[in-house]
Amino acid sequence: MNTITRCKPLLGTFVEILITGDCDREILLKYSECAYGIIQDIHNKMSFHSRESELSRVNQSAFKGPVKISKELSEVLRIGTRYSELSDGLFDMTVGYHLVQKGKLPDHGIDCSAEATWQDIEIENNEVHYRKPLLIDLGGIAKGYAVDLGFERIAREELETNKISKIVVNAGGDLKSWPWKGSEVAIRIPKEPFADTITVKMNNSAVATSGPYFGGSIVADKEIIANAPSVSVFCENCIDADALTKIYSIKPEQDILGIDHARLNIDQNGLTCWSVL
Repeated sequence: MNTITRCKPLLGTFVEILITGDCDREILLKYSECAYGIIQDIHNKMSFHSRESELSRVNQSAFKGPVKISKELSEVLRIGTRYSELSDGLFDMTVGYHLVQKGKLPDHGIDCSAEATWQDIEIENNEVHYRKPLLIDLGGIAKGYAVDLGFERIAREELETNKISKIVVNAGGDLKSWPWKGSEVAIRIPKEPFADTITVKMNNSAVATSGPYFGGSIVADKEIIANAPSVSVFCENCIDADALTKIYSIKPEQDILGIDHARLNIDQNGLTCWSVL
């Protein structure tokens, strides 16, 4: 039985992959490289920071007319729109304009409307069109999606070979693991994020955390929330957990029904409060 652990800078953070299996280390390394290749592809497609990304191309052109987009970008936009509907607009991918204005994202010189919202996004047949000029930022959802795809690539090998006994893909706190029952995860305490963590048992296969860590920004009503709470969400898929943390960071009392998940709030001093929906 061998275990490999690797870490690469991607998605604006460090992506760690751990695989244990009854096979040679070289095979495990090959599996991790395949997963990193998929994650790199999502990074390349959905980066707001890169002028050359597919997302930047869409932001530049989609107001002028429908733009053909990849299957992956179409899927993320559809899921993001679904969460906007479920949360009455609390989750809004069109916060890019406001983050650019506040210096949190780079200005690529794209004209857009401060009044545009998620309702101005039209997606049909892998094409996207903006009714108003706007800037989509996928920082609140793409990382979870990339973790899911990277994890699924390794999990396919487990199904085919039956030789893998553990998989963990962790992108800066957006994490998916198998087997997850009985395993634990460490979550940073907001007051001392560099030094203090609290360890909790995994409640499902995926978890994502949003909070006042390292300059991250949550936008509500066009303003960045100061002192947003630390919210962790456990559910089956990391993209869902990622999106839900943003909603609960804006409105902790919000309940999103129809998706099995558990929510963990951690205050500045490490006191915890669980909610299961």
